[in-house]
Amino acid sequence: MIPADQSPNGQPLLIVTHEVSSTLSVIAIDPAGLGGGGDNGGGGGDGGTPANFDLQITEIWSGQAGTDVTADWFEITNNGTEAWISGTSPNLFYDDESASTADADLIQGIAEIAPGESVIVVVGNGADVTEFQSVWSPV
Repeated sequence: MIPADQSPNGQPLLIVTHEVSSTLSVIAIDPAGLGGGGDNGGGGGDGGTPANFDLQITEIWSGQAGTDVTADWFEITNNGTEAWISGTSPNLFYDDESASTADADLIQGIAEIAPGESVIVVVGNGADVTEFQSVWSPV
């Protein structure tokens, strides 16, 4: 984690290295969604209440070409005691190759991550999601 005061763009950054592909992802934490000052300490909108969600990248697959393999995907698990809620909690971003926060994409389609819940983010389109379900659902 790079705090906002040490970040090149003034936003808190989460740096994730990919063990298999040796690539690096930078996930920017949107301070506008924190409810105050960009200090990464609030989540309830009052600017002072710490968020009790603890989001962690718990699994990563760097996609490969070929049969029975899928596009890039990663799993986010909430190990906290409160839900992460889209539109209320800080936004989540993903960047596959550039390591530039300006090029990071907003993760969309997740309404909530409840405590103890995991979600899978598939990088690609609807066909990639269908392929993911086909390959990984039986496992």
